[in-house]
Amino acid sequence: MKAIKDIKFYTPNFFTKNDKIAIVDFINSNSDLNTGYIKVGEKFSIFHRRTNLQILVIRSGMLSIGKFVNNGESYQYNCYANFIINEVE
Repeated sequence: MKAIKDIKFYTPNFFTKNDKIAIVDFINSNSDLNTGYIKVGEKFSIFHRRTNLQILVIRSGMLSIGKFVNNGESYQYNCYANFIINEVE
């Protein structure tokens, strides 16, 4: 099981705490992300509150995450999240 501290965010202040929790939950529920069973280029969506996180698998262990927020007027940001695969002891 991964925790927020196990994920290296290139822009740590871009994602809210709720975004990070949703990303960690997605990673924990998709253990095949680091095995190669999920192919490069596969896309997923995470919805929470008014936020839509679009996930693209770049390579094993690396995700590209686009953030879309409906706050009256929609806006879009793109950011990368890289999660580090550590064996649980």
